[in-house]
Amino acid sequence: MAAAVTDTSASQQQLDYMNLMITQLRNQDPLSPMDNAQMAQQLASLSQLQLTEKLNTSFTGVLAATQMTYAQSLLGKQITFMPAGSTTATTDLVTGVDNSSGSVMLKTPSGNCAVTDVIDVLASTQLSYAQSLVGRQVTFMPSGATKAVTGLVTDVGQTGDTTVLVTSAGNVPVTDILGASKVSQ
Repeated sequence: MAAAVTDTSASQQQLDYMNLMITQLRNQDPLSPMDNAQMAQQLASLSQLQLTEKLNTSFTGVLAATQMTYAQSLLGKQITFMPAGSTTATTDLVTGVDNSSGSVMLKTPSGNCAVTDVIDVLASTQLSYAQSLVGRQVTFMPSGATKAVTGLVTDVGQTGDTTVLVTSAGNVPVTDILGASKVSQ
């Protein structure tokens, strides 16, 4: 029977390493103590392990932020993605972004997909996306607000280079849309 492999955290490994080093010092021969260079090398190894853990944590945060930014840039665009467990690619319009599960998911009318499942991004204009939202409920976060707002899209407009949705809750740039849904009859 194979031994079970346990996944220990880097901080647990550091603690184990320090305990081992302290045990070595306690049990060393007093007439032949550990070489100073060897001790310095072990301390340097511990320091390097700590820096590597911090770098890994920082990289994880940067990756998550990058995925969220990328996902938001896909709002209103047609994407081709491979749904989990499927052998057939799906092409659909990105209507929202969700991060509640801890991983960044794109909302599409045919279902959610992970950002990492996107195969291709097809050319699509904000205007055509905005026009497809007329008559739908949209959720958005107004500037300075702490709570998302939902409103019915009644028209589409243009302010400078920005495509704007006219909703029952106020005007909103199409890029600020968090999600869209059909109105229940």
